[in-house]
Amino acid sequence: MFNPIATERLLIRPFVPEDVPGLAARRSDPDVSKYQNWPQPYTIERASRLVEGLVAMDGPANDDWWMAVVADKATGEVFGDLAVELTWEGRSAELGYNFDCRHWGKGYATEAVNAFVGYLFESLGMTRVFGMLHPENVASAMILERAGMTFEGHTRSSYWDGDECSDDWIY
Repeated sequence: MFNPIATERLLIRPFVPEDVPGLAARRSDPDVSKYQNWPQPYTIERASRLVEGLVAMDGPANDDWWMAVVADKATGEVFGDLAVELTWEGRSAELGYNFDCRHWGKGYATEAVNAFVGYLFESLGMTRVFGMLHPENVASAMILERAGMTFEGHTRSSYWDGDECSDDWIY
């Protein structure tokens, strides 16, 4: 079971059904989805199915993606989400995140990623946590670097979004 994580300003908590409209809106925003491969627009129905599955999971699980909400600790306003896929019997984790563009540049993503990476290592005993991103997504690279990750590699033509192919950076 995933217990919420509190930071100085944030609360990282499991998704609940009330988060569906915000998730659909965030994922439908062209700025937020620029480097993602989910369908546009991201419908309420799709968001509802995703959240139903997340609620049923009750926390990160091996060989499956799980997501948590990132909210303002004082007001409950949702800023974005964190995603994680555990692999190698729960010893390795790929990390992802998306934040409403109204909250970019305020340090929320860095604060949330730092706390979540700490949780993955300390509570789940990860050996490796990594993130992959589009080479043009410099802001995301900076978030991973601020979380203590280092640039490991550049894969060529390794990420597909429909018929479009791009490179990936690994941190």
